[in-house]
Amino acid sequence: GERRRSALAAALEDAPPARRRGVLVRQLQEELAGVLGVEEPGSIRPEQGFFQMGMTSLQAVELRNRLEAALGRGLPSTLAFDHPTVGALAGFLLAELLPEAPAAPAAEAPADELEALDEDELLALFDRELEAINE
Repeated sequence: GERRRSALAAALEDAPPARRRGVLVRQLQEELAGVLGVEEPGSIRPEQGFFQMGMTSLQAVELRNRLEAALGRGLPSTLAFDHPTVGALAGFLLAELLPEAPAAPAAEAPADELEALDEDELLALFDRELEAINE
């Protein structure tokens, strides 16, 4: 139901620090399975690339929208490109949600430029990225 989803951030805060990543990874596997139509969320490996799994640019946007809903906060539109595995995404979201936890240094990305893109430009960017990945 809806309540469980917006409760994700609370669940993470309540979980002991050592278990937070596992809680988040499981949630990300479920959201990703929903977006990609994967039967068994647990079959998605943390290091598996979203685009190698056949994710489209529209699905990348859908994943971001689902996670925004689950977490009750805005996320960058390029989320799935900047962090294209469950493991990378979990690390990023933990650092965002629980900034006091020690986190890996953020990759130097020109986030402001990407934030300024509208949806059409974003999808064009996604498609170019996908072509590059699939070359």
